[in-house]
Amino acid sequence: MDKCQQLYDRLDAGLQGHLSAWSKLPPDTLVMQSREITAIRDAHEYLTETHGLEPEEVDYLLSLDDPLQAVADKWMERMGDLSDFSFALDDLFQHMETQEKKSVLGKLREKAAEPSKPSAPAREQEVR
Repeated sequence: MDKCQQLYDRLDAGLQGHLSAWSKLPPDTLVMQSREITAIRDAHEYLTETHGLEPEEVDYLLSLDDPLQAVADKWMERMGDLSDFSFALDDLFQHMETQEKKSVLGKLREKAAEPSKPSAPAREQEVR
């Protein structure tokens, strides 16, 4: 068996161990551990489906007791920095501003799409 396959087998076994442990937990505990659960699932997906590992990276990961947990822990460190939330909020609020500020052309198109209302007769026409 090649080293990549050994690593994938260990990653799968690590995930199965976590899944087994999580299945025994009450829902409120799972909710409180959702960040760790997400980190482990993300690490597994990234390592097994997305990232092409170099041979020396495979060797290093195989040298760790629990490569999945090690990668998940590093990912959680990155997720733990909530300063990135400000960037997400900035993006969201920029979207809000573009919704509020409609272009002149956009306003004209909205006006044209409105059903036309019958106009009231002018005063001069009422007298006749």
